[in-house]
Order: sequence, then C-alpha cells, then structure tokens
Amino acid sequence: MAADILGRLPDNYDMELAAIRYPVKWNESMNTVLCQELVRFNNLLAVVRLSLKNVRKAIQDQIAFDHEAMPRSEYAAGPKWDNVYF
Repeated sequence: MAADILGRLPDNYDMELAAIRYPVKWNESMNTVLCQELVRFNNLLAVVRLSLKNVRKAIQDQIAFDHEAMPRSEYAAGPKWDNVYF
C-alpha cells in the first residue's frame, strides 16, 4: 500500500518556473500567496515521501518500527492527520 501511494504522489512543483510565471507584483498579490503555498505543498510532499519510505523500510525490518518511522500507520485506512504533516 505504501509503494502504491508513493507511486501516485505528484512531483514537486518547480519553484523557479512558478516565480517566472507568477512574479511578485503589487497588482498581483495572489502570486505571492500561490508561491508560498507551493513551497508548503512541496514540503508536505517531502514529509509524506519520507514517511512512506520509512513505512516500507519498517515493514522489511530495515529500521525500527517507531513513532518517527510510522507517524500514523495505524490510521492508514482512514483520513487522520498527525502533527508531523503540519
């Protein structure tokens, strides 16, 4: 299940391209907000990827099965959130 989710995650947004397409301008204040949210989303994707990789390693007994490696594995079937993702 972790491998399937990992494979379906989108790539990170290209922040250089976003800055070119949506430059910070006085009359386009939403460009700033968009770029800030893209950075946050990229950070979230990085945490999710790391968590899923750690889940796979823990299942294969390559690392210890602990809270750091498995922040919310017990909730894999339901939409629960953990502070690690915020």
